[in-house]
Amino acid sequence: PRSLLGVFDGVRRQLDPEAETAVLEGFRRRRSSTLVSLRIFLLMILVPLIVQQTSRTLLISPLLDRYAPEIPFLNYTKPHLQEKAVNKLRIYQQELEFEALLEGKTPPTREEIQTALMARATQLKDEADEESLEATKNVLADLAALVGFTLVCVVGRRDLQVLRGFLDEAVYGLSDSAKAFAIILFTDIFVGFHSPEGWTVLLDGIAHHLGLPAEENFILLFIATFPVVLATIFKYWIFRYLNRVSPSAVATLRGMDGG
Repeated sequence: PRSLLGVFDGVRRQLDPEAETAVLEGFRRRRSSTLVSLRIFLLMILVPLIVQQTSRTLLISPLLDRYAPEIPFLNYTKPHLQEKAVNKLRIYQQELEFEALLEGKTPPTREEIQTALMARATQLKDEADEESLEATKNVLADLAALVGFTLVCVVGRRDLQVLRGFLDEAVYGLSDSAKAFAIILFTDIFVGFHSPEGWTVLLDGIAHHLGLPAEENFILLFIATFPVVLATIFKYWIFRYLNRVSPSAVATLRGMDGG
């Protein structure tokens, strides 16, 4: 009976004299929503990037190049980088002796080793200072980008609501198979069996970018907790929302995941 009522209702809407006007109005609303969503989405990406690069080039780099050596708290990365430099210097000394043995030469004297180590130590110190300065610039530029992103979100609150509706429509408008495929792909990447390797690489990259030591205990603790929390939130979303909006997609997901 509901199918028959749906057929009659569809015929009634098509015969309605205002049907064409309603369709055009709906198309205009969807087009306007799409344009607003694309605009705020691009602003959320481009504004932080532009602010980050311009502030780093025009403001942060000149100031730090001038005042960083005189401000102690800006050298927060130096202890970690100096420890790395000491390890490199120790390896360099072993390489000198190893190369002499391989080439069949007389092992370098204590004075020769001392001279080589002094030159290498100066080079490593310069590299550590440069890396420390670059890490500080990265932190300040990222903070500037965060401020830019926050301003975009505050100024474009209404546009963000339109973007949320557009994304909801795009996600829930996918076919059941597409929804299941996207869910499985997302969970396998971020909370799946091989996700710890990806999280490790990501955290190492962030630590290097900020000039911080990549603490193994912190990384292991993060991997042991955050993916679990993320998986729990995702399962709750499937149970609370997707199961209500598209139960056939949940059934398809279970079939694909079980297979």
